[in-house]
Amino acid sequence: MKFLLVILSIFLISCSDKQKNELSAEFIIAGIAILTNSNHVSVMQAEQEISLETERFGPYLVAKLKWQPNLIYQIRDGSRIIEVQSPLSPSPLKVTEIILDDLKQNPEGNFPDADVALSTDNSLVAVGTFYGFIQVFSLTENKLLWKKKIAEGMVKKCLFSADSKQLYVGEQSIESNIYAFNAVNGELIWQKNLSDDIGSAPPAKGDNPYFMYSYPGIFHMQLDRQDLIVTAVHSWRLDGKSMKKSKLYSFKPNGQINWQFPQKDALNANIKYFDISDSYLVFNIDGFDSREINGAVKENSMNLIDLRTGALLDSKSVPVFSPHFNSIFFWQNVSITKDESYAAMAALDGRIFMFPIKNRTFENPVVRSPDEAIKVNDIPLSAGIPYTETVSNRLLISLTETSIPYTYSSVNKVYEPPALHPMSGHLQAFNKSGELIWDYYDRSIYSAVSASTDSKWLMAVVDDKKINRQIGYFGFTLFEADSSDFLRKVYRYQTASPVFFRGAISGNGL
Repeated sequence: MKFLLVILSIFLISCSDKQKNELSAEFIIAGIAILTNSNHVSVMQAEQEISLETERFGPYLVAKLKWQPNLIYQIRDGSRIIEVQSPLSPSPLKVTEIILDDLKQNPEGNFPDADVALSTDNSLVAVGTFYGFIQVFSLTENKLLWKKKIAEGMVKKCLFSADSKQLYVGEQSIESNIYAFNAVNGELIWQKNLSDDIGSAPPAKGDNPYFMYSYPGIFHMQLDRQDLIVTAVHSWRLDGKSMKKSKLYSFKPNGQINWQFPQKDALNANIKYFDISDSYLVFNIDGFDSREINGAVKENSMNLIDLRTGALLDSKSVPVFSPHFNSIFFWQNVSITKDESYAAMAALDGRIFMFPIKNRTFENPVVRSPDEAIKVNDIPLSAGIPYTETVSNRLLISLTETSIPYTYSSVNKVYEPPALHPMSGHLQAFNKSGELIWDYYDRSIYSAVSASTDSKWLMAVVDDKKINRQIGYFGFTLFEADSSDFLRKVYRYQTASPVFFRGAISGNGL
């Protein structure tokens, strides 16, 4: 069996397990986590009772306070009293483990996809798996609420509604369905089949489960106030040619469509990811397929959408990074700041493009680009940027593991980098002018970075990269934003085996 550790961002695995009938406490970022069945405890310091707000997470009652290091606190639960001394830094604390799929059918050496979401009220966690199961776990009651198989494919994305009453689930399957379930009991509320727009796919041939990556699927979802924004993507090969279709949708909570982009036929390119602000949606696309480019969206471009109407406001192309690259590839590397002053995207060739927004259009971008490819033994190396995020209106990027540009490797038959790129594994932040303001490196290769909606906390995930396997480190690192160094490492949590490249962090960092 495989276990996914679902962790509220202030909580990580503690040093020891406690008996349920034992009163104990751990100092965490948000306050003191008290192991008790009671919802009424008192906390005292220097013989003075402290007035506290409390919140329950599974077996723990969290008393929220800004504790000071090296002080003695008294905790009373009925007739039980303990004294605890606060440490210099927060203690990691595990909330729960959730058992996922039986991986006996999983090809050896591969780690299947999964997706995880936290409800906006922090009470529920949903997990979708590679084998098509979705389950919802109550963090307050510390129990599984429901689990069901929904797809002959994988659960690609899951997301709770703004009021935490619905769970939206997107699959990658023959039909590319999106579902809305009652978050508490799993009852189906509505369902949409998006393969009518982006095309269906034939069933898999043989027993290779990874054939499903050629199926249409829901690649990303975000909430726009009460509404749901979705991108549906389909990539496949036909007669040796690359084929692509994708489309954006805005759904009301009842499943009605507010708008879709393009309004008619799907785009023959992949909108793999997007980001939104109060007014705009931004997405980037790389190459179109072999068919003629349709509509106003340009190739290798950053695009600006009116979030209220779905209308395209601007599309700006960027050039290929010659001579070692003959194309551009984007992944989940497009972001917009909350103040809507600029949008940014990055590429796997190591470049960053920051587009100021003025009068509902893009101005010319600020570009950060390597002067030329790093070379070792005359072999060019690159450290791509597949993930971006904005924190406090600053751009954060994750530089991934070293690779050789395809143009060079395909011609010279050299596929394994002879050395690490000097920037591989760095996390960096830039201000609006494109100036580097923060650089972090700890020998790991990070993947996705996720910020809390209050921009105070950032989680960076360490997944199944070659270097991570060599040093035996997987898990994630938590950072606190807006400190004097912009991002201060709070702690890192290590798992025994690789995690998926994305995690989830609650809106307020809990």
